Amino acid sequence: KVVHGIITDCKIQEEEDSEDLVYFIVTYNENSRSHANNFGSVIPPSRKIKASLAWGGYLQLHEKLKIPEKDLISPRPSFWKWITPEMRNETQVRMQNDTWLPQLTLALRNFHLVFTVKESTIPNAGMGVFVRAVPWVVEDNNESSSFDLEAGELLDLGMYAPFCKSDKKDEHVFFVKNFIHSMKAEEWAFDTIESDTMFDITDDFTGDIHDLARTHIPAYINECSSRYEPSIRAEHDPEGN
Repeated sequence: KVVHGIITDCKIQEEEDSEDLVYFIVTYNENSRSHANNFGSVIPPSRKIKASLAWGGYLQLHEKLKIPEKDLISPRPSFWKWITPEMRNETQVRMQNDTWLPQLTLALRNFHLVFTVKESTIPNAGMGVFVRAVPWVVEDNNESSSFDLEAGELLDLGMYAPFCKSDKKDEHVFFVKNFIHSMKAEEWAFDTIESDTMFDITDDFTGDIHDLARTHIPAYINECSSRYEPSIRAEHDPEGN
C-alpha cells in the first residue's frame, strides 16, 4: 500500500534535554488515503514527519523527475530515503532442535538479502539476526560483487508491533503487567504515537514474547551499545504502528 501526500507545513518542536527538532506536516491525498483505508488501514488525514524523511522524499522526487544535480539544494541536507525491494518473502525455517524461526528474503539491486535468526555473537544476548547478500547471477570471471546501501538509504524489514489488538495497551495497564512479571515485559515494549499507550508483544500470562511475534524477524534484532551507531532504526508508519 502506498499513500501519497504533500508537505503543507513546517514546525519546530522543543525536546527536553535536546536541541529543537524540525518537523514537517504531510497532508495525504484524500483519494489515496481512502483507497488504503478500504483495505483495513486507519490512516489519518495528515501526519508529522521528521525533517530527514521529508528531505529524503524531496530527493527521491527529483530523481524520479530526472532533475539535474545542479538544480538540487546545495549542500545536501541530512536525509533518510526508503528503498522498496522488488520482492519480499517471509517464511518459517525448521531448526535442528525442531524449533521454528523466521527467515526473511528481500530481492533488491540484483541481490537476494537473506535475514536469518541464530545465536547472537553478543555475549548473553540470546538470539540475533544475521544477513547475507546472494547475487542473482555469478559472473563468469568469478569476481565477487558487493551489495551496498548509500548513506541515508533505509530498507524496510517489517513491522515490530502490533500483531493483534491486545498488543496495544494503556500505559498504566502495561506498568502493572510489567511489575507482575518482574519487569521482563519491558524488554519488548515500544512507544506509540499516543502519550498514554504502549505496544507490548509479550504474553499476558508469562511475560515472554508471544508466539505470533516470534514468527517475525524484527523481534530478534538486538540493541547495540551506545558506543556504536545503530544500523537499525525504528519508526512509526502512517498508521502509527
